[in-house]
Amino acid sequence: GASGGIIQIKQTFKTDHFSVTSKTYTDITGMTITITPQSSTSEILLEVVMNASGQVNMYGGVKVMRTIGSGTAQPIGISTAVSLSNQVNASFGIGVVSGHNADLKLKTYGFKILDTPSTTDDVTYKLQVYAVNGTDDAVQFDLNRPSDHRVNTNLSHFVGATSSMTAYEVTT
Repeated sequence: GASGGIIQIKQTFKTDHFSVTSKTYTDITGMTITITPQSSTSEILLEVVMNASGQVNMYGGVKVMRTIGSGTAQPIGISTAVSLSNQVNASFGIGVVSGHNADLKLKTYGFKILDTPSTTDDVTYKLQVYAVNGTDDAVQFDLNRPSDHRVNTNLSHFVGATSSMTAYEVTT
């Protein structure tokens, strides 16, 4: 017979706006989730969905950080694809292209990882973001709405959206 399956689900659902201008990884307020595994042999399937925008010609990355109990946050699911001194590895990349009203368009980003924390302590996942332009200057990143320099423009194509993190405890 079959065994195992999903035994617990937790979700963080963010409906409000977050914005930051930083060329170093910065916590995204409200994109944090904690799950307490029932078994130290359980795996945690973490699913991230983000709706984001930013300034035109924004390049950046999002890093998933994991903290077990009262320990130190450690990155998980980080790429090893780039290695030069100014290049940055992330869990997933983000960006806004140049072009007419590019900063008014939201993009949906998704990321999943099957994590093995090997604990029954609280496991907390959070997201961090950085964003730069083509000359390596910090630029604005926006979550759940387009870049806010036009927020007071009453346009029907200025769309607000939501983002979420879902953690599933999976037994084998």
